[in-house]
Amino acid sequence: MTRQTKNYIYKKQKQVSIVAATLVLVMLVSYVYFVNMTISTIAQHNDLKDEIANIESESTQIEEEYLSLQDGVSVEMAYNRGFVDTLDTKFVSREIRVSLYE
Repeated sequence: MTRQTKNYIYKKQKQVSIVAATLVLVMLVSYVYFVNMTISTIAQHNDLKDEIANIESESTQIEEEYLSLQDGVSVEMAYNRGFVDTLDTKFVSREIRVSLYE
């Protein structure tokens, strides 16, 4: 082989090595990025699950309070607070509307 051929091969090997090293570096950076994103997503998912659990707990407490208050309401309590039975009961009725386009 001539000296020019050896130089040409050396330059091409150097270029191929640079391209390969760049690709490896890009792949390594991509790997680290995606692993980081996965860990971040998992942490966020766990935080949201905790928040959902807290909201469900608050909802349960509010329901229990509502049911205990509802159990305290009775007819006697209404009478004590001034409510009276009505003798003149009126019902609401809807009139049948006739369409102009029929």
